Amino acid sequence: MWKLLASCKKDLLLLWRDRAGLLVLFLMPLVLVIVVALVQNNVLQATGENQVTVLFVDEDQGNIGLQLQQTLEQNPGIALQAAHAGEPLTRTRAQHLINAGTYQFGIVLPSGLSTAFERDMRRQVGALLGFGSGDVQVSETRIPQIQLLFDPAVQSVFRTAVTSSLEYAV
Repeated sequence: MWKLLASCKKDLLLLWRDRAGLLVLFLMPLVLVIVVALVQNNVLQATGENQVTVLFVDEDQGNIGLQLQQTLEQNPGIALQAAHAGEPLTRTRAQHLINAGTYQFGIVLPSGLSTAFERDMRRQVGALLGFGSGDVQVSETRIPQIQLLFDPAVQSVFRTAVTSSLEYAV
Protein backbone atom coordinates (compact mmCIF):
# COMPACT_ATOMS: atom_id res chain seq x y z
CA MET A 1 0.00 0.00 0.00
CA TRP A 2 2.88 2.35 0.84
CA LYS A 3 4.36 1.77 -2.59
CA LEU A 4 1.11 2.90 -4.27
CA LEU A 5 0.92 6.06 -2.16
CA ALA A 6 4.59 6.84 -2.80
CA SER A 7 4.09 6.39 -6.55
CA CYS A 8 1.03 8.69 -6.54
CA LYS A 9 2.95 11.33 -4.54
CA LYS A 10 5.89 11.14 -6.96
CA ASP A 11 3.57 11.53 -10.01
CA LEU A 12 1.75 14.49 -8.45
CA LEU A 13 5.06 16.23 -7.70
CA LEU A 14 6.22 15.68 -11.29
CA LEU A 15 2.92 17.00 -12.64
CA TRP A 16 3.04 20.02 -10.31
CA ARG A 17 6.48 20.94 -11.62
CA ASP A 18 5.28 20.63 -15.25
CA ARG A 19 3.09 23.73 -15.63
CA ALA A 20 2.58 23.22 -19.38
CA GLY A 21 1.42 19.66 -18.76
CA LEU A 22 -1.10 20.88 -16.17
CA LEU A 23 -2.36 23.50 -18.57
CA VAL A 24 -2.85 20.92 -21.32
CA LEU A 25 -4.42 18.45 -18.91
CA PHE A 26 -7.16 20.82 -17.79
CA LEU A 27 -7.44 23.43 -20.55
CA MET A 28 -7.73 21.12 -23.58
CA PRO A 29 -10.92 19.33 -22.42
CA LEU A 30 -12.46 22.71 -21.61
CA VAL A 31 -11.67 24.02 -25.11
CA LEU A 32 -13.04 20.81 -26.65
CA VAL A 33 -16.35 21.12 -24.77
CA ILE A 34 -16.75 24.76 -25.82
CA VAL A 35 -16.01 24.04 -29.50
CA VAL A 36 -18.42 21.09 -29.63
CA ALA A 37 -21.17 23.14 -27.96
CA LEU A 38 -20.73 25.99 -30.47
CA VAL A 39 -20.80 23.62 -33.44
CA GLN A 40 -23.96 21.92 -32.21
CA ASN A 41 -25.58 25.29 -31.58
CA ASN A 42 -24.82 26.41 -35.16
CA VAL A 43 -26.28 23.19 -36.58
CA LEU A 44 -29.44 23.54 -34.50
CA GLN A 45 -29.90 27.14 -35.60
CA ALA A 46 -29.34 26.25 -39.24
CA THR A 47 -31.76 23.34 -39.29
CA GLY A 48 -34.52 24.35 -36.93
CA GLU A 49 -34.76 27.87 -35.68
CA ASN A 50 -34.30 29.97 -38.79
CA GLN A 51 -36.89 30.23 -41.52
CA VAL A 52 -35.91 29.37 -45.06
CA THR A 53 -37.21 31.87 -47.61
CA VAL A 54 -38.63 30.10 -50.66
CA LEU A 55 -39.63 31.92 -53.83
CA PHE A 56 -43.12 30.84 -54.89
CA VAL A 57 -44.06 31.32 -58.55
CA ASP A 58 -47.67 30.40 -59.31
CA GLU A 59 -48.10 30.48 -63.09
CA ASP A 60 -51.25 28.36 -62.76
CA GLN A 61 -53.32 30.68 -60.54
CA GLY A 62 -55.65 27.75 -59.79
CA ASN A 63 -56.95 25.83 -56.78
CA ILE A 64 -53.87 23.63 -56.43
CA GLY A 65 -51.60 26.65 -56.17
CA LEU A 66 -53.75 28.25 -53.49
CA GLN A 67 -54.00 25.05 -51.46
CA LEU A 68 -50.28 24.36 -51.79
CA GLN A 69 -49.44 27.91 -50.74
CA GLN A 70 -51.70 27.72 -47.68
CA THR A 71 -50.23 24.37 -46.64
CA LEU A 72 -46.62 25.55 -47.03
CA GLU A 73 -47.33 28.77 -45.10
CA GLN A 74 -48.41 26.67 -42.11
CA ASN A 75 -44.87 25.23 -41.92
CA PRO A 76 -42.94 27.38 -39.41
CA GLY A 77 -39.59 26.66 -41.09
CA ILE A 78 -40.61 28.01 -44.51
CA ALA A 79 -41.39 31.59 -45.48
CA LEU A 80 -42.93 31.89 -48.95
CA GLN A 81 -42.23 34.96 -51.05
CA ALA A 82 -44.33 35.54 -54.16
CA ALA A 83 -42.95 38.98 -55.03
CA HIS A 84 -39.56 40.68 -55.15
CA ALA A 85 -39.02 44.44 -55.08
CA GLY A 86 -42.78 44.98 -55.33
CA GLU A 87 -43.18 42.95 -58.53
CA PRO A 88 -44.75 39.48 -58.82
CA LEU A 89 -42.25 36.74 -59.51
CA THR A 90 -41.91 34.97 -62.82
CA ARG A 91 -40.02 31.77 -63.58
CA THR A 92 -37.10 33.59 -65.21
CA ARG A 93 -36.91 36.22 -62.44
CA ALA A 94 -36.88 33.48 -59.77
CA GLN A 95 -34.15 31.57 -61.62
CA HIS A 96 -32.10 34.76 -61.89
CA LEU A 97 -32.47 35.54 -58.15
CA ILE A 98 -31.48 32.01 -57.18
CA ASN A 99 -28.54 31.90 -59.59
CA ALA A 100 -27.35 35.25 -58.23
CA GLY A 101 -27.37 33.82 -54.70
CA THR A 102 -30.04 36.19 -53.38
CA TYR A 103 -32.33 33.28 -52.49
CA GLN A 104 -31.65 29.58 -52.07
CA PHE A 105 -34.91 27.91 -53.11
CA GLY A 106 -37.78 28.35 -55.50
CA ILE A 107 -41.01 26.51 -56.33
CA VAL A 108 -42.61 27.00 -59.74
CA LEU A 109 -46.16 25.82 -60.43
CA PRO A 110 -46.59 25.63 -64.23
CA SER A 111 -49.66 26.95 -65.98
CA GLY A 112 -52.40 24.40 -66.58
CA LEU A 113 -51.54 22.36 -63.49
CA SER A 114 -54.95 22.66 -61.81
CA THR A 115 -56.99 21.96 -64.94
CA ALA A 116 -54.84 18.97 -65.96
CA PHE A 117 -55.00 17.56 -62.44
CA GLU A 118 -58.77 17.98 -62.17
CA ARG A 119 -59.29 16.48 -65.65
CA ASP A 120 -57.10 13.48 -64.78
CA MET A 121 -58.89 12.96 -61.46
CA ARG A 122 -62.33 13.06 -63.15
CA ARG A 123 -61.15 10.55 -65.74
CA GLN A 124 -59.75 8.20 -63.09
CA VAL A 125 -62.87 8.41 -60.91
CA GLY A 126 -65.07 7.88 -63.95
CA ALA A 127 -63.06 4.82 -64.97
CA LEU A 128 -63.23 3.41 -61.45
CA LEU A 129 -66.99 3.89 -61.28
CA GLY A 130 -67.49 2.54 -64.79
CA PHE A 131 -68.59 5.81 -66.41
CA GLY A 132 -65.53 6.28 -68.59
CA SER A 133 -63.59 4.09 -70.92
CA GLY A 134 -59.93 3.23 -70.72
CA ASP A 135 -57.50 1.99 -68.18
CA VAL A 136 -57.18 3.88 -64.88
CA GLN A 137 -53.38 3.51 -64.87
CA VAL A 138 -52.85 5.16 -68.26
CA SER A 139 -53.28 8.93 -68.31
CA GLU A 140 -54.49 10.54 -71.51
CA THR A 141 -53.11 13.95 -70.63
CA ARG A 142 -49.79 14.63 -69.02
CA ILE A 143 -49.95 16.64 -65.79
CA PRO A 144 -47.34 19.44 -65.69
CA GLN A 145 -44.65 18.89 -63.07
CA ILE A 146 -43.91 21.22 -60.18
CA GLN A 147 -40.38 22.58 -60.63
CA LEU A 148 -37.98 23.03 -57.71
CA LEU A 149 -35.15 25.52 -58.07
CA PHE A 150 -32.09 25.16 -55.84
CA ASP A 151 -28.94 27.19 -55.36
CA PRO A 152 -26.05 24.79 -56.04
CA ALA A 153 -24.29 25.87 -52.84
CA VAL A 154 -27.19 24.80 -50.58
CA GLN A 155 -26.44 22.01 -48.13
CA SER A 156 -28.23 18.72 -48.66
CA VAL A 157 -29.96 19.03 -45.27
CA PHE A 158 -31.81 22.14 -46.47
CA ARG A 159 -32.66 20.54 -49.82
CA THR A 160 -34.14 17.55 -48.05
CA ALA A 161 -36.13 19.74 -45.65
CA VAL A 162 -37.68 21.85 -48.41
CA THR A 163 -38.33 18.83 -50.65
CA SER A 164 -40.01 16.86 -47.86
CA SER A 165 -42.13 19.87 -46.90
CA LEU A 166 -43.27 20.21 -50.52
CA GLU A 167 -43.99 16.48 -50.80
CA TYR A 168 -46.03 16.65 -47.60
CA ALA A 169 -47.98 19.64 -48.88
CA VAL A 170 -48.67 17.97 -52.22
